[in-house]
Amino acid sequence: MTVADLLKLCEDAVVDHRRATPGPWTWWTSNSFRRLSSPKGDGDVLCGYRSPHDGVVDIVGSDHNKNFIATVREREPVIAEALRDLLKALEACFERNQLSADGFIEILEANRRLRLKLVEACDLAATLMGDRDDPRIIELRQEATR
Repeated sequence: MTVADLLKLCEDAVVDHRRATPGPWTWWTSNSFRRLSSPKGDGDVLCGYRSPHDGVVDIVGSDHNKNFIATVREREPVIAEALRDLLKALEACFERNQLSADGFIEILEANRRLRLKLVEACDLAATLMGDRDDPRIIELRQEATR
């Protein structure tokens, strides 16, 4: 995966994020079905309900919110792995002095943008999972902010 491919994946995830209900999202559990809510509404992101006609339980949520959740889940491992590979390649090139000054600055700038996107992706994943203390999220966030 090239740096351009990785940036495209990150940018697509950010576009999906902008279309979804603004966060932060939190899980509400009192007095009803569990529901994922923004600060502006109770269950406005995802909400369970039981159909009065046939008793079937389902989830209600906008297509943008559902697409965003699926996109983050699908792309997070790819982005994290590609970022790790990019950092390893950068370190190896730097150690062998195979980068020009311009090339090195370009890679550093791409790395900075990727780290910012990864921090944003970690925050979004933690919100979606409802667990900011998940060790996988903490580890990725620490790697991104080193």
